[in-house]
Amino acid sequence: MASMLAIVVYCGLSIFVVLHINLSKSRRGIAMQRQLFYTLLTQFSVPFFIMYVPVLFAILPPLLHIFVPFPSNLLPIMFSVFPSLDALVILLGVRDYR
Repeated sequence: MASMLAIVVYCGLSIFVVLHINLSKSRRGIAMQRQLFYTLLTQFSVPFFIMYVPVLFAILPPLLHIFVPFPSNLLPIMFSVFPSLDALVILLGVRDYR
């Protein structure tokens, strides 16, 4: 998970730097690139907070011998909601799809 997070942060920062360097493009092109960048950040955040963080809270406490009343029946619900939320992020994030 750490390598995935490192790759996403590196790619995100690279995109951010390139967007700020290439100011010679049209305003519409820059606006579209910025919109896609924010959609990409949101699309990264959805699986991170809906899939990875809950699994971390479900697996880590027993390994550390800590009792945390985590409702384990939420994990399948969160996993099943993820694909629809991921598509919803794209539909709401990109104006051309609205």
